[in-house]
Amino acid sequence: MELEQVLFKKHVKEILFLLEDSERLYVSEIADIIKLNKSTVSRILSTLEEHDLVMRELVYFSAYIPKTYYTITEKGKLAIGVYNMIEKVEKYTNNIENNHGTVINELKVDNLTINNNSKEFSTKGKKK
Repeated sequence: MELEQVLFKKHVKEILFLLEDSERLYVSEIADIIKLNKSTVSRILSTLEEHDLVMRELVYFSAYIPKTYYTITEKGKLAIGVYNMIEKVEKYTNNIENNHGTVINELKVDNLTINNNSKEFSTKGKKK
């Protein structure tokens, strides 16, 4: 499965944001917080681990029974940035739609500027 498909699967965003806010969590803690059964959460976490979005850590409290924690990776934190960027773009889209025909001449999102008059795009202030 491609990374783009993984990022937009049901509950993935919610799990990544939850792990970003926590140092580390057990599967059961994640399942309790987002109200899913443990097997569903385990499958999602396995997929996220395959794509290096989360990391599994076994901690042995006794000689025989390890506890499995999950933490978000740097790549997972970058995925959070993707979700945040999509949210910003959606807000701008809603603004444009709510202007009822008003022409937007320039749109700025972070370091990307789209200028409608000249049909040119620039990043970080440089014309392309």
